[in-house]
Amino acid sequence: MRFVILHCRNAACGHRVWVPVPKLGARVRCSECGASMPTPADVPPEQFVLGPDIMHENDAAAATQPAGHA
Repeated sequence: MRFVILHCRNAACGHRVWVPVPKLGARVRCSECGASMPTPADVPPEQFVLGPDIMHENDAAAATQPAGHA
């Protein structure tokens, strides 16, 4: 999955926020401080980075657990 790395706009935080490309143009929340911030809609492709396929990892983890143990 491709991401854009932004920094939280909360001056006291500055945490790196990994934004999936499909979420660009929407508001996201910082996982560190909870601040909501807008994301740019147009980001040059050279700023995209590859990251873990979070959904794929979650699906794989769920498949290895017995039924009823989420």
